[in-house]
Amino acid sequence: MKNWLTRHRDVVIPALVVVVSVLFLADMIKYKLLTASALASNKDALSALSSAASVIAISVGAVFTYYRFFRGRTFFNRAELKINVTVISTRGGMNLHAVVLEVKNIGSLSIWEPIPVIRIDEYGPNGVNQRFIDSWSEAHSPRGADRTLHVVDSGETGSFWATEEVPEDTWVLIYTAFVHSQGEIWKQVAVVRNDPSEKSDKK
Repeated sequence: MKNWLTRHRDVVIPALVVVVSVLFLADMIKYKLLTASALASNKDALSALSSAASVIAISVGAVFTYYRFFRGRTFFNRAELKINVTVISTRGGMNLHAVVLEVKNIGSLSIWEPIPVIRIDEYGPNGVNQRFIDSWSEAHSPRGADRTLHVVDSGETGSFWATEEVPEDTWVLIYTAFVHSQGEIWKQVAVVRNDPSEKSDKK
């Protein structure tokens, strides 16, 4: 029932408002608070009340229209993620993965304090190994006074990078990126072969 109400709230809420209004008028008529003689003797007051009710109805209709057709379209947070992974051959049976995560703000509102996290699923001869990247370096000018990325404005891009060591016998890795910001979550996936001759670029 709760799921049904959530899916159909755009119709249920206006319907409930209409039902409540009809019941309110019915009660007024039942208890003789609203009669023909009362209406006739208070024409000017009723005219003013009618105008006020019209303004209220238009305002309520505008709010419902916004929620039904424009909410999430006019002012919204949206981000486009891009994962770049460069595989570098090193000594000791390990490859170095240089991971760059770009967060482009394609919405109309600023993205405040983005928090990136990447889940890595490694597939190799020993099965699947899972780990996370939650510690990142940020791309910023060394001369900047503020060395922490607090906001990505509309149309701008924030960049984060990290490195991971991966055993050479790992076949393939799946990088799943998540960016959290004030209750919003965006995600992207990239599949990377553990081969120094290849580069992954997923957006």
